[in-house]
Amino acid sequence: MGRTYGDLKGVTIKLSPDQKFFREIENDCSLLLVDEIHIVHEADQMYLSGTHFSVDYESGDISKTQERGQIYFSTKYEQSYFEGDE
Repeated sequence: MGRTYGDLKGVTIKLSPDQKFFREIENDCSLLLVDEIHIVHEADQMYLSGTHFSVDYESGDISKTQERGQIYFSTKYEQSYFEGDE
């Protein structure tokens, strides 16, 4: 499942239908039905990709757009934990 992102290697996890989930896109409040998780460990980045839906919150309408969407995250190492540590 390795994949190359530019010069960086990463991992792509394809979700099964029962693993998919919705995530709100903060800048326009649309929705992304996530079907892939991409981890680019060398760059400390992760992104979610999937089907993009526009949402009209006033009328309650949700419509699928033609393009796929992505949400990018920067990851930061916080700490390690090992079983047996107290």
